[in-house]
Amino acid sequence: MKRIIILFFAVMSYLFGLGAIVYYAGFLSEIGVPKSINGGARSSTGIAITVNLLLLATFGIQHSVMARKGFKKWLKRWVPSSAERSVYIFMSSAVTLLICRYWIPLPYEIYDLRESVWENLFWGLYGLGWFFGLFSTFLIDHFDLFGLKQAWYQWKGKTEFRYQFKTPLLYRIVRHPIYLGWLMIHWFTPHLTAGHVLYASVITLYIYIAVYFEERDLVNEFGNTYREYQESTPKLIPVLGQTKKKG
Repeated sequence: MKRIIILFFAVMSYLFGLGAIVYYAGFLSEIGVPKSINGGARSSTGIAITVNLLLLATFGIQHSVMARKGFKKWLKRWVPSSAERSVYIFMSSAVTLLICRYWIPLPYEIYDLRESVWENLFWGLYGLGWFFGLFSTFLIDHFDLFGLKQAWYQWKGKTEFRYQFKTPLLYRIVRHPIYLGWLMIHWFTPHLTAGHVLYASVITLYIYIAVYFEERDLVNEFGNTYREYQESTPKLIPVLGQTKKKG
């Protein structure tokens, strides 16, 4: 029964995560959702900035703390290790939807290129960002990142697997193509407002902080192999014609 519950929870968390991703795409693009980054009830600038920063702080704390080894070790005292990643996915999705629900727009326009010759370019770069982010998960191990592999292994009675360091395709261009995709989806928009700039700026800061801690963990795990990878491959921004860059 325990194995069934873990597998069921993993599948439900995965589907919940996919739903959150789809809604988040609509939230950023202002397409197909009841409330977008520039839509919904407004408030004073001071209240909007305060509430929005608190929401983004919740996002950053949840993602960063739950990704650290110390927290994972503590969490495994309460849930099976095969369900730990699914708990992370569930909580991340819930926080994402919380932001979408309670975000207060700051609709002061910086530019609006919709219905202009530039609109398709921005949508293309936005879509490319989603492609980079999602495709990169499949290049390493999509079902491991989303918690399904761990649950499936325990269902089959297999022992836990060891992670191997690999750099397929996009990982030979930048060390963090998933984060590169994140940067693209948050900055490339044909309709840029003060609220969107606030959102994208805080997410960018979070990404660079997250990369620092993530790479520290990777160096501890893979040692010189990862240090050499850092020397040979840019961190986030591709550099054409350059084979060595510390990022």
